[in-house]
Amino acid sequence: MSMLHNNEGNNEYGEDELNALNDMKQVSSEEYGKVIRLCIPDEAALEKSSLKLIQALTLFYFYRSVAPDDCHGLSGSDGQLTLGVIIKHAMTIGLNRDPSKFFSTSIRKKSQLMSTWRNLWHYIITTDALTAMHCGTMLNIKSLDISDVEIPKFESKTGELAHIYENIDLICQSYRNIVNKISNIKNKPKVVSILTETNELERIFFNFFGKDFFKDYICLPVEKDESPTTPANVDLNANSDYSGSPPTTEQDLIRHEQSYIKVIKFMTFIQLRTNLSCMYYMIAVHYENKYNEDKTPSMSAGIELFKIYIKSVVQLVYIMSYVLDHSVELFGKNYDYILTSVNERCMIKTHSFLTSFFIRLLHHIKELTFKRMQNPNDEEIMTRLEVLETLFSIVIVESELFVGNFRKLSSKYINSYRVYVMVYFVIRQCMANPEIFFENSEKIAGLYHVGTNMIQFFTVAELEHLCRMCEEFRIAKEEQNKIYKQKDGSSTSNNEENTQFPMDSGTGLMEVLPGMMGHNTTASFGSTPFGGGDTSMYSAINNFILGDNPMSQNEDLIKLFDVYTDLDQDSLGAFGF
Repeated sequence: MSMLHNNEGNNEYGEDELNALNDMKQVSSEEYGKVIRLCIPDEAALEKSSLKLIQALTLFYFYRSVAPDDCHGLSGSDGQLTLGVIIKHAMTIGLNRDPSKFFSTSIRKKSQLMSTWRNLWHYIITTDALTAMHCGTMLNIKSLDISDVEIPKFESKTGELAHIYENIDLICQSYRNIVNKISNIKNKPKVVSILTETNELERIFFNFFGKDFFKDYICLPVEKDESPTTPANVDLNANSDYSGSPPTTEQDLIRHEQSYIKVIKFMTFIQLRTNLSCMYYMIAVHYENKYNEDKTPSMSAGIELFKIYIKSVVQLVYIMSYVLDHSVELFGKNYDYILTSVNERCMIKTHSFLTSFFIRLLHHIKELTFKRMQNPNDEEIMTRLEVLETLFSIVIVESELFVGNFRKLSSKYINSYRVYVMVYFVIRQCMANPEIFFENSEKIAGLYHVGTNMIQFFTVAELEHLCRMCEEFRIAKEEQNKIYKQKDGSSTSNNEENTQFPMDSGTGLMEVLPGMMGHNTTASFGSTPFGGGDTSMYSAINNFILGDNPMSQNEDLIKLFDVYTDLDQDSLGAFGF
């Protein structure tokens, strides 16, 4: 995995490395999983635990988290059973106690074993907190009061590792506090209590990352290595972050550590920012519902949180997209496999909440259009509707850029393929005939939002600012792509094409949308999720169900088509099907 990159141009290896890759490719991920399960019997039914068993299960858990055909499922929570079993075994052998406490054994004389013990426990509790926060699941270990394991001591050439892991521990402790409060069904937490925790996380975020972390740190390219290709007698492993021999000199070791420190810090950064953004969104929705009930003035706090959320998510979309496109340039080789899996999980979570904003925007435009029909001379309604239509046009363009990432990853990553299948049909339906979308959603209880819409509280000036911000990020990304292409020596790239769409705010929404359909963009919805151009949707679906598509082995993908391909027949005619 560490040798295969998102950009095929970075997959240039010598003969020995290609032979090693070919050897590894003979064993598929599915076959590897079966072998692991043969080696490790039903772990839940075992009568004895051991450190070796916990290590084996933990390595398998990590493997599944980065395997493109798994990644712990669409929500990232499919590994919770395995993680729960790991923790049960860990508690059984007393892994929660520091090895120095076992006076009657010889453990204290084995420094390497003590180090492994502490590293393993630290990884387990960190993973427990991160997955519970990200997936919305229960903590397996509700409190770390049961543990006295010392923080691992890392040999660091840069002197940064201890500080990094101290901050990660602080973040995970806040995650634990939040999850414990939210999961307490009997004593539901007050919003102010959750806001206190988010404020603490923001403080940690600022102290750890500063103001312009992405611009001033992540965007700086790594120092390239000019050493020759790996010789035949050198083992290929993750100790090399570039196409060359493993680090040997002091300078190489420092550069290597700086490289994977950058990876660790970015993953922590993107996970924390995503989780904070989604928490702001959920709190804002709480205020939205509260306003629906009693029209309380506290709605102003929810509005501000919603604005913070939108701004944060727009930034996240471009950050994740940029890292996916330039990961080798920014981090060095051999890290795509873990960067992409973490990025994908955050993209999917962000996408879920962006969809909610998208639906709110459609809903608000629909209501204003109806009001304009009743009051055709109302200048305030006209002005607001024009700005909203401009914003909607930009959102459509930006959604295609964002969804383009899922399309690009869908050839290797199963969860990206799942998302792309869903988004493909939903957005085409919305673009062709939003009325049908709302009519269908009204029939399903819980899908159609009736009542307060957070977007209605945005002023025209604030909506215009949001338009400008989206445009600035889009233009910045286009400029970055141009620079990257010039460095790369390539003139065009299929998955980086950006086409200007009509942004005439004076044009009606329903007049703008059909014109958009004729353009080819990063994630052109004139193409199907099955590749190729405008091939017949029905033939593509038939091929998919008959098993011509390699992804059809997953039964849940078939179910996606049952849910999302119920398109309006008039819309199909508009698409040319």
